[in-house]
Amino acid sequence: MHPTMRPTVITAAALLALAAPLATACSSSQGKTATCASVAGSIGAHLASLEKAVATYGNDPHDAATAIRQLQSDIDEIAGKTGNAAATKAINELSTGLDNAKDDLDNGVKPDIKPIADAAAAFAKSCVPGSSAQTG
Repeated sequence: MHPTMRPTVITAAALLALAAPLATACSSSQGKTATCASVAGSIGAHLASLEKAVATYGNDPHDAATAIRQLQSDIDEIAGKTGNAAATKAINELSTGLDNAKDDLDNGVKPDIKPIADAAAAFAKSCVPGSSAQTG
């Protein structure tokens, strides 16, 4: 693994570790939080795919584009449905990070995904039960 990728991979691992208990801790009476946790888990999985694709960017840049599309789909699922300023801010930062990564790909440049990983971690944190992150 390239040394500059290590912090982002650690962030993705932390995001997945945070999202997994959230998804299992949510009951049907906490449907809104469960939706947030489910999307956070999906974002974590797709972020891991993006990190892998960026790490092997020279082999096939299309893998990174596919992972970016998957993350955008996750964001589209939750955008506008949060009742929490922290979640909304994280979604906006994810969107900006993905737009920048798409621009990098269009310009033939290996994308910087640290802002995406940071925003994904912030979103997952906003989904913690009791944080008032809600979807509706």
